[in-house]
Amino acid sequence: MRPVGIAIIGAGAAGHRLAAASSKLVRDYRESSERPRLMTIADHDGPRAAELARKFQFARWRVHWPIVLEDPEIDVVSISEPNNERIAFAAAKAGKNIHLEYHPFSSSSGVELVIAAQEAGISANVSYPHLSNPSIALLRDMISAGELGSIVHVRARLIATDAPRCMAEDFRQGTDNRQELKAILLAVLAIATKAVGEIRTIAIQGSGNGPGRPHVALRFGPGFNGTIEFCDGFLGATPSFQIEVQGILGTAAFDTNEPGVLKYQKELDGKSAELPTTMYPTSRHLPANVHWEFRNPHFDLVELKSIEMASFLSVGEAGGCLGANLHDARRLQDLINDALVQSTPHPFGI
Repeated sequence: MRPVGIAIIGAGAAGHRLAAASSKLVRDYRESSERPRLMTIADHDGPRAAELARKFQFARWRVHWPIVLEDPEIDVVSISEPNNERIAFAAAKAGKNIHLEYHPFSSSSGVELVIAAQEAGISANVSYPHLSNPSIALLRDMISAGELGSIVHVRARLIATDAPRCMAEDFRQGTDNRQELKAILLAVLAIATKAVGEIRTIAIQGSGNGPGRPHVALRFGPGFNGTIEFCDGFLGATPSFQIEVQGILGTAAFDTNEPGVLKYQKELDGKSAELPTTMYPTSRHLPANVHWEFRNPHFDLVELKSIEMASFLSVGEAGGCLGANLHDARRLQDLINDALVQSTPHPFGI
């Protein structure tokens, strides 16, 4: 198997992170037949693309992205442009495996992209914050082992106290921020789904103009409920946790600002322990094809992105399967659309 050729379209902050993660993969996979080959960085800002290519030792840079798709040595196209749908369709038509740094469901064309990827027989994946966080794998292990007991509630809190007000104000000025709201909800819902299971229903309750803060009510397949709330950043006994899973025997939570760290608070005789226990994932919580030495407790964003991108290093042997993440994103988007239509009054003042 030849090395996997990687190209990045978009040389902004997300593109920089992708380039750094790809460079790390080259170093850590240098003894593997699945090692990546850093081919091209494309951006309409030529000097920016050239500088990023030089910094991370990509073979070349381009100003026009269609040229990238004509290169037979490129297997994976990582797209870090927010308006990515046109590029993604073209990449699928060219038979390139697709990594989308931003979700493609700002319109109905996201559904069409799922179909296009299936017809092309390519792997396609949507990048959501921290889906590769090994803390999620550790949390799933704890749930499977019964350490939390029966799950009672899943809570996610967004550290964005003023977000509903700002969204409503922008909407009154003529900007439809439903797409921004959908993007935020999709990211959090994707994490919750991966951590604890399928989400069956979503209901958006409350209004940005009413008393208190609006929230999103969830119903999971196994029967327990969940909530997404806007808040000041405090959850349970420790500030800034963003995902919390409550069971009858204890509660586990992690903060996306602290990758590789999980807090566990055990229930003793119906009461929470005074202080949560800090737990760390181990190497078995990483994907099987991660080749570099595991080090804990902390991961930085580049390391998390490297773990995520490692899934593409075996695309030559994957048989052209479509990444389930793209299907999941479509289904979650449909649930959000239904919830927005059914909510009265309109949530967040929109």
